Amino acid sequence: MAWVAYNASVKQFISDWDTNQFMDIMCKGAEINRIGGSVSEKKSWEANASKLRGLIALSVEEDDEKEKVWTITCVDADGISSKKCQNGKVLSSWELKFKSPEDAKRVEEFLAEFKNNENLRFAGMKDFWPLFLKGDISKDNLNYAGDAWEWVR
Repeated sequence: MAWVAYNASVKQFISDWDTNQFMDIMCKGAEINRIGGSVSEKKSWEANASKLRGLIALSVEEDDEKEKVWTITCVDADGISSKKCQNGKVLSSWELKFKSPEDAKRVEEFLAEFKNNENLRFAGMKDFWPLFLKGDISKDNLNYAGDAWEWVR
């Protein structure tokens, strides 16, 4: 099963939902990462938007004079991939393949520790995940900075 990342503040989620942008963001994430997006998945996203747990991280960097930069991170049974996008263009990307099915399970269990409406900024950081999978990082190495979970190095 592939997961398309969307995690924003409650206020942002409500705004996206009320202005019908939530589905556009989800579909764009699926398209960019070439995963999901079937009719049944779209119905599931829409019906269960507030309950989706497979959504990892969508962090936004804002500057009044610049377009938003989105980090879209996805997890599936094979690994983790992340793309930083601005104005419809991919600025950078990375991918980490799991070495075993246990890696996927560890990541899924770890992410389940967070609330659905929390911004997981660390999830888009390439150097975070190998250390997590080695057992060098836990939730104790993260800090909730008011609007997002950050990795404390």
